[in-house]
Amino acid sequence: MNTTIQSHAQSRRVLALMLATLLVSALTSVASVKLTGTLRWQINGGDITIYAGSVNNSAKAATGDVRLEVWAFTTPYKGQALNGYIIGTYDMGQLAGKQKVSNIAVSVPYAKPGTYNGDAYYTTMFVYEYKNGAWAVDSYYTFNSTVPLDSGYDGGLSQGATGSLIQYVGNVSYYIYGYGVTLSANEIENANSSYKLSGTLRMQLWATTTPYTGGTINGYVLGQYTIGQLGHGNNYFNLANTVPYYTPPYGNYYLTLVLEMYNNGGYGIINYVNFSGLHTL
Repeated sequence: MNTTIQSHAQSRRVLALMLATLLVSALTSVASVKLTGTLRWQINGGDITIYAGSVNNSAKAATGDVRLEVWAFTTPYKGQALNGYIIGTYDMGQLAGKQKVSNIAVSVPYAKPGTYNGDAYYTTMFVYEYKNGAWAVDSYYTFNSTVPLDSGYDGGLSQGATGSLIQYVGNVSYYIYGYGVTLSANEIENANSSYKLSGTLRMQLWATTTPYTGGTINGYVLGQYTIGQLGHGNNYFNLANTVPYYTPPYGNYYLTLVLEMYNNGGYGIINYVNFSGLHTL
């Protein structure tokens, strides 16, 4: 009898230990790696540059290997099973306890989606962690609008994809002669459902001393052309307009054709194309 009681007590202790172990395992598997700050991506020919304000490990323990990925989906990702295309991957390695990596800007090979979706994909940025023998999503951010992923790459150009979706499609160009400059674009589209009617759009050709990568631009405006407003689902085609040319101080410059929109009392850059190399002006 005593042996039976002792055996039952021992079984209860083993069961309690097993439950405690399972509980600890469950707690340690809780996602601790988060994406924070400004998130975006930019396709540059055969590469995609992934930008993240920070990747933060809030736990005291070190992580497993951490990976950033950008995916393309035909419908917005909201936590369902993954069914899309990985268009860029960056392996960060492990993060120490309480470590935060800030101001991430890395270029990795761009993998174009395998199927055509009318130039329109939803994109999501994920942070994965390798734990318990598998990769698991720790956090993600789904961008609001669709993005065309198969236009604007040719001709040595860099298409800035900022998620605005009021943007250049196809080739853009400029031609400077005498006191004039011609600004040209195959197409400008409004594929952003948030703007049933855009603000006034404006093309500007800029000269900068360093390559433009988004945000505030500093340099010289060489020429600009005000286009007008554009309704959702509509396009401007075959734009080519000659405007006055403003000569910058003599030197070598990087050139960028920005697309601006008037909103909330001022113009802001919503899309841009960088022309490759330095140009003597």
